[in-house]
Amino acid sequence: MSEAMHQTALRQYLIPATSLLLIAVAVLIRIRFLSFPLERDEGEYAYMGSLILEGIAPYLESYNMKMPGIYGIYAVVMGVFGESITGIRTGLIVFNLASVAFVFLIARTWFGQTGGWLAAGLYSFASVLPSIHGMSANAEQFLLPFALGGVWLVISQAESRRVAMAAGVLMGIAMIIKQHGALFTVFAGIFYLFITGLPWRQRILQTSLFGCGCLLPFLITLVVMYLSDAIDSFLFWTFAYALEYATQVSAVEGIKLFALQLIVMISEAPALWLGFAIGCFMLGRERTAGYAPLVLLGASLLTTLPGLFFRPHYFILLMPAICLICTAALVWLARRFHKSTDVAGLLVIVIATLLGSGQLLLIAPLDSVSRAVYGANPFAESDEVAAYIKANTAADDRIAVLGSEPQIYFLSERRAATGYIYTYALMEDQPFSEQMQLEMIQEIETAAPAIIAYINVPNSWLVKPESSRRIFNWFSRYEQEHYTLVGQVLLGPTGATYYWDDALDNPNPNRMGIYVFKRR
Repeated sequence: MSEAMHQTALRQYLIPATSLLLIAVAVLIRIRFLSFPLERDEGEYAYMGSLILEGIAPYLESYNMKMPGIYGIYAVVMGVFGESITGIRTGLIVFNLASVAFVFLIARTWFGQTGGWLAAGLYSFASVLPSIHGMSANAEQFLLPFALGGVWLVISQAESRRVAMAAGVLMGIAMIIKQHGALFTVFAGIFYLFITGLPWRQRILQTSLFGCGCLLPFLITLVVMYLSDAIDSFLFWTFAYALEYATQVSAVEGIKLFALQLIVMISEAPALWLGFAIGCFMLGRERTAGYAPLVLLGASLLTTLPGLFFRPHYFILLMPAICLICTAALVWLARRFHKSTDVAGLLVIVIATLLGSGQLLLIAPLDSVSRAVYGANPFAESDEVAAYIKANTAADDRIAVLGSEPQIYFLSERRAATGYIYTYALMEDQPFSEQMQLEMIQEIETAAPAIIAYINVPNSWLVKPESSRRIFNWFSRYEQEHYTLVGQVLLGPTGATYYWDDALDNPNPNRMGIYVFKRR
């Protein structure tokens, strides 16, 4: 065997082996995070998913503007892996590996077998980055396999009618997991109409079939909501209220939020973003092949736009496109310079990223990671609060959380006395806020919960100058008449101090923390 043939054979094994090693390391990082404290969105999904497992449809006993698909996904995940933090994180690993597989297939279609392996290894690391809350089981992580599966079907068999319909169904499922997923359909529409090169009649037909496929999961959702007697509440929360929610941030403020998040992401993984910039430049020079990845980038950017909030986990939806375009740069560099440049570049990106985030991903205690990533939010403390509630209530008791910490309901295994498992909507400048406060008050008074956890944490309310104070004024009277303070969790910059029952020390509900009240 000649030296050239030997090097080629070695390279055929080196690239897949390197990629699989990186995927394995990323999985090990996720295994380290199996007991990572739930954040509030995860708590919402887990609580709603647990209600589904009990036969209770979303929007009947708990309300939010999220689409019901994510609650169904959580129900399936917990049904398979267990109703626990570990079960949820195990499900996240499975869905993330599905996304990695589809990134491989997409990259292989565009950049060849080598590109597929490079992109898979790269995305497995990029998807766990703290700057995008990659270690948490957000809805974005669960919709991506469906959206990416749709993208792969579109680009791999653009002429097939059945595949067009199937791709639409997959992207339609992504939409009912979270509304943002609907914007991936922009890629498919542009690809079918302007990139395939098919006769125009066939382009229109494929686009139409794809659109029909997209509608099917939503129509099925409407039927399920109707049969569950949840249709009115579903339509109000996911459309009427969601529209009000999505119009609160001005364009100027949105641009600032986007810039801040972009700075955080670039500073965490500068080598990845440098590769992305090179890839954009190279793809922009091509006449045909370069258009599709850039169109996917544009559609992915659109998924981060709704509401102009630009929350870190929204950018999980951007990461596949970033990694695919970075892969284009690595493939080009290997052709332009030395064949091993692509593998070396991949390793440089991963090592440089670990230098920035390795402390959080590999070493720091999980509670410390939660505080570093999420700041002044009582996520790490919720487990002990929930344990106290569970130990001091009966299984059929109702509890109430005044604040936006639904993870306490899930962790305590107790049903909510109110459907308002978030209180943000009550503080917003929108036409339903005052009525929502009245409804929450009425629901709590009717249920007379055994325990009320009052969350005196700014991030759990986001009170605005124009917010009504009705619910705060009501609770200050209500708890004095019917409840006794039995616990306080005082939050500090490095952790929390817990006081329960007889150990209560100079109770002061004005300090930042969680206050637990038991009904007299």
